[in-house]
Amino acid sequence: MKYRGQQLEEILRTQGPAVTFTDGDGRPHCNMSPRFVADLIEVGDWCGYGKHGVIERVRPAGLSCEQFASKPEIRRTMKSFPRLPVVQKNSQSGRTTWAAQPVNARAGSFGIQRTLHFGT
Repeated sequence: MKYRGQQLEEILRTQGPAVTFTDGDGRPHCNMSPRFVADLIEVGDWCGYGKHGVIERVRPAGLSCEQFASKPEIRRTMKSFPRLPVVQKNSQSGRTTWAAQPVNARAGSFGIQRTLHFGT
């Protein structure tokens, strides 16, 4: 439900849960005290949105919530740009062959193991 003017201020002054406040530039500020928001909106035309008498969002009345572009516009724009090739595409067909390892290679071991003998 949409609230404006004196009714919006009265609800905010008696409300407990936090409010998301959107300033004049369109930047949202989450979890603000409703009493603090009521002090901020004394000057200007503001709208509060909520349900069951609890305001959830407060924003300027003239702030539009239109999208910057529609999905068809984005598709048309993306078609005009060529897709870049996949960098790590495996162009080899069949099995990849690896060079044989030397016989004395220590593959799979974490280092040289030496046995130390103490005593006798």
